[in-house]
Amino acid sequence: MADEELKSCEVCGATVYPEHIKAGRAAFWAGQLLCAVCLNEKKSESSSTAAPAVAGQEEPLSLVDEDDMDKSSSRIIKAMGAGGVASQGGFDDSKLARAVNKSGTGATRVRIFHTKMNDGAVNFMSQTINEWVDQNPEVEIKIVESTVGVWEGKHPEPHLILTIWY
Repeated sequence: MADEELKSCEVCGATVYPEHIKAGRAAFWAGQLLCAVCLNEKKSESSSTAAPAVAGQEEPLSLVDEDDMDKSSSRIIKAMGAGGVASQGGFDDSKLARAVNKSGTGATRVRIFHTKMNDGAVNFMSQTINEWVDQNPEVEIKIVESTVGVWEGKHPEPHLILTIWY
């Protein structure tokens, strides 16, 4: 594929491939080329009467009322905030059968935390880990391993990855 065929999203800079445009996953919106994620965000933000910039484009998406959604759906995004990660639908080890070993020998469970490589994100991860330890007094941390690696997401980028064995 020639480099001339590749374009970038004008909002986030993600690569937009010709097949994404042909399939309708990426498109022009208000004169800007947008990737699939940014296009969906713009459609969600717009009112139902606003028309896309390109003729033949589908109508903007409308928001779904939370009461109509299945609460067990894996597509619901939970925020990590004041209530802590576990209370927000994040990691839940209550269904694990093996008891936590507080004798000082051997780890029985593992928890992995990861974050982007910037001050704010690392500080937030530290706060999240401290909240998790405070909310789980039975946890005795045995080993902590750290590494830096590429975490796949909207854009692959380096992350600090902490593996906590307890």
